[in-house]
Amino acid sequence: MAITPISSPYNIVVNMDFGLDVTITGNPTDVAVTGLVQGFYYDWDSNAGILRIRGTADKLLSSETATIIADDEELMFNYGVIPAIPVITPPGRQPIVKGISNEIIVPVSGNVSNVSLDTLWLGLDVGEHENGIRIYGDVPRDANFVRTNGTMRLRVDNGTEMGEATTDIDFDITFGIGTYDGPAVTAQLEVRFRKPAPTGVKLFVSAERTKVSRRIIEAKAEIKLSDNTLIATGTGKVMPVDDSFAP
Repeated sequence: MAITPISSPYNIVVNMDFGLDVTITGNPTDVAVTGLVQGFYYDWDSNAGILRIRGTADKLLSSETATIIADDEELMFNYGVIPAIPVITPPGRQPIVKGISNEIIVPVSGNVSNVSLDTLWLGLDVGEHENGIRIYGDVPRDANFVRTNGTMRLRVDNGTEMGEATTDIDFDITFGIGTYDGPAVTAQLEVRFRKPAPTGVKLFVSAERTKVSRRIIEAKAEIKLSDNTLIATGTGKVMPVDDSFAP
């Protein structure tokens, strides 16, 4: 007779339906499980030779011990009840704009105890937000980076060794029109609407300079939803003017 080994400690997620099937060979006549917390039960299927443990834990537990008994054979295993592992919704490629306040909201569901970001050399900080994680901060307009794009790795966990989630956020370092030294006026503006924008949702607007000369600044912009759906695009030309022409 043999009871299939169970990895220990075995982690169960709180408030989620749990199921564990344990194969027992040798046709035992008496099978039982001790040490299960309230909300769990077991069922022995003698025809299939499978012991089914089912249930839902309604509170966190650091460590408990259960014992499977099959006639004269016993198998002990430790288990705990942990918070739900966080789930990150990647935000898509993001602009990091010099000279203005930047904010990136990364949707995260589940319990979050710790947050870290491995690319804080940009002058950005990270913290929790009501909708997930907030990456924010001001990048100096005169910051001189070797690269103009890169990847940030966001890590969140629920306070347990098995509860970490990560995602990579690609970004481009761009300039806002406002970082041009001196006043400017719009010489040309073209906007193309791609899809209707839903009401009551947050729109993400990004813009960057594509060409700078002594007489003309060219720029492009996009408006997107949080799922990266493109709502509108635009291009424009801006002319630097003397202070006497400034509004």
